[in-house]
Amino acid sequence: MPAVLGVVPMVGRERLSGLLLAGEPLFVHAARTLASLPCMHTLLIAEDGWRDAASASLALARLPDVEVVGSSGVENYARALGGDDVVVVHDPLCPLTPLAWVRSLVDRAGSGEILVAVLPVVDTLKTTREGVVTGTVDRTRLHVVSSPTVFPARLLIEEPELTGFLGAPAALVNRLRAQHDVDLVPAPGVTRRADDSSAVEVLAAVEALADGVREV
Repeated sequence: MPAVLGVVPMVGRERLSGLLLAGEPLFVHAARTLASLPCMHTLLIAEDGWRDAASASLALARLPDVEVVGSSGVENYARALGGDDVVVVHDPLCPLTPLAWVRSLVDRAGSGEILVAVLPVVDTLKTTREGVVTGTVDRTRLHVVSSPTVFPARLLIEEPELTGFLGAPAALVNRLRAQHDVDLVPAPGVTRRADDSSAVEVLAAVEALADGVREV
């Protein structure tokens, strides 16, 4: 397995990333997943006003090796990685993403691939003109960005502007696709993103159901 720089970007979405799932903030779940990999470093990106609280939550969760930094701190760590090493960006709003799934993408990305976890679009989408429905969009051609996104660490050095996209999953993927070949990989359904508090409640129900299945 290549060396890994794990990144959990809560920057700009700190309040939502701090919602509780099973008694812990969403970002703690994501950080624990990356910390379970043989990571060279695991970084949590947050704005200044949130870093102390994030550090306290990580310490309470017994994740003292996860470092809380600003966006500018990521590039410094990337410089310590080799050409075959990878960056794993794990969205804290996808807290139930399985560790085995993340590890499988890291294994593949060691060959220099850029991998993006995606889910299918399940909603029916219509086109309109002047308020009148004119057709149905072929949703088989559309995807929802999930987690993680995995790419060679060298890109953060060669393209430092990527750092500014780490907290915006769809924008990051669009930026990567504009410059590179990107492989969209179908992800497990549990990697769906929690965009509001009601979605977190749904994730809690999914996790409780999974726990019940495991107990049986």
